[in-house]
Amino acid sequence: MPVAGPELPPPAQQRGAESSPHGELQYLGQVQHILRCGFRKEDRTGTGTLSVFGMQARYSLRDYSGQGVDQLQKVIDTIKTNPDDRRIIMCAWNPKDLPLMALPPCHALCQFYVVNGELSCQLYQRSGDMGLGVPFNIASYALLTYMIAHITGLKPGDFVHTLGDAHIYLNHIEP
Repeated sequence: MPVAGPELPPPAQQRGAESSPHGELQYLGQVQHILRCGFRKEDRTGTGTLSVFGMQARYSLRDYSGQGVDQLQKVIDTIKTNPDDRRIIMCAWNPKDLPLMALPPCHALCQFYVVNGELSCQLYQRSGDMGLGVPFNIASYALLTYMIAHITGLKPGDFVHTLGDAHIYLNHIEP
């Protein structure tokens, strides 16, 4: 879904024939699919979910020398100096720290892609709460893409969101 534009339109805004609510329909279709086909699963809170399968930025990750890595700055620098690089990635998944976390990162990895003066972002999310988390993740990573594009002198391109386990908590569904 495109992230370009001076303002992001409200989700329910009517659109003219020249544009389409394609991204919104995909999201709503995914929610309907989870409601229809999701499997009941227990979760860490005891609430329970309906779940389907298939669907660290400035962390002090250590390099081989033991020094921390500022992934966000590395992404910005790489976009400026080598925009064709296929490894413009930020990763929140740090296996060493997983046992110390109350909940491992849901949005685990994002990759940036530059073509024709536009910056696009693909986010891989291992687990996505469709009612609360996913809308915030979409907004956050679209905004991050917009901000990095601005800093690097590019136009915002597309945002692609891949979910490993998309789910809806049972207490978010009306009985």
